[in-house]
Amino acid sequence: MKRSNNYKLPNIDLLESYDKEALENDTDAISKAITDIVKEKGYDIRIADIREGPSYTRFYAKTEGKTKYKDIKELENDIALGVESPNGSVVITDPIPMTKTFAIDVPNKKRSYVWLKSFLENARFEETPLLLNIPLGLTNDGKLETINLWRQPHLLISGMVCSGKSSYLDSIINTLLLRTHPKDLKMILVDTIRVKFHSFKDIPNLLCPVINDPEEVVKVFLWLVKEMERRYYLFEKERARNLDNYNEKTKGEHLPYVVLFIDEFSDAMACDPINVERSIIQLARLSRATGIHMVLCSQRPSTELFTGLMKSEIEARICFCTASKIDSRVILEQEGAEKLLMKGDLLYKAPYSTTLIRAQAPYISEVEIDKVAKYISEQSRPEYNDSLVKFIKANETQ
Repeated sequence: MKRSNNYKLPNIDLLESYDKEALENDTDAISKAITDIVKEKGYDIRIADIREGPSYTRFYAKTEGKTKYKDIKELENDIALGVESPNGSVVITDPIPMTKTFAIDVPNKKRSYVWLKSFLENARFEETPLLLNIPLGLTNDGKLETINLWRQPHLLISGMVCSGKSSYLDSIINTLLLRTHPKDLKMILVDTIRVKFHSFKDIPNLLCPVINDPEEVVKVFLWLVKEMERRYYLFEKERARNLDNYNEKTKGEHLPYVVLFIDEFSDAMACDPINVERSIIQLARLSRATGIHMVLCSQRPSTELFTGLMKSEIEARICFCTASKIDSRVILEQEGAEKLLMKGDLLYKAPYSTTLIRAQAPYISEVEIDKVAKYISEQSRPEYNDSLVKFIKANETQ
């Protein structure tokens, strides 16, 4: 079936509009409780600023007199008790660069969602219409943080059950569906747990049917390496530097960007760890110019899964709430994710940066996902890549 030349991008109005929920924090009382607890321990701080966010409130503090930062850092549990923290903890951040302050993050008694529609229709996001620009989340400073997959071509994502990892994946996928034409960007969706991606099975953006078999995932990785090498061969013939440059120069085959989304890649690693790790490392090192990108997720972080070589090649990482400090260190190489709140509270480690960004991930409901997928699939049906489908269905790994 031919792809429709009249394809229209889904309108953002397919997403629901929600009123901003009012926060119910008595920030003055919390601020007083913090300073009183610190005074009881013989120290002194001053709250310099307060910023309310969707999941927690940040109290910017300065030490006074002879009080040192490390003295306050040791009071996390006492402060959590004093402010009656909903999850039993608060987070005292590292000193904030270029200031004399640090922050005390106190969970809100009532959480509010950051809806994907409000994120996408924000002027700052609209002013950056990059093909591979995706949302990260909303910080307590009111800043909409985004990620450009062209600059940071691959992502490692982890978080325990109900932490918001899978919902965030839905937000990324739908952002790309709302902003990119199927001829410009194709997706490979992998769901070995078989509970995700049902809504997307008929969209024309797919390069192959949704993958459920771990053995087929291994073949997907091997095919992507072959496709990367094929594209470099084509670039060499046309003397092109990258995918965009090739598509501008050639009148032949139009090459789309390809994004691989895996909701749980530990199953593929268990099936064939050598080939999967080797393929991931090859793609992470070389695939950026060819327009092939990976978003790899797992709820079970371990050094066997997130290997040292893999992390050295994929430096952009997102971590939702983890079960322990050890899990946090596996993903971020530092503690902190174990104290995150559930349902979308995340830490982001950008390449070449040691400072973590904390944000609330945008959320899209199942109803909205179905609306977007239905609108797209009614316009055009999938045109799978024959080479990939044949490679996946082959009896033996080639």
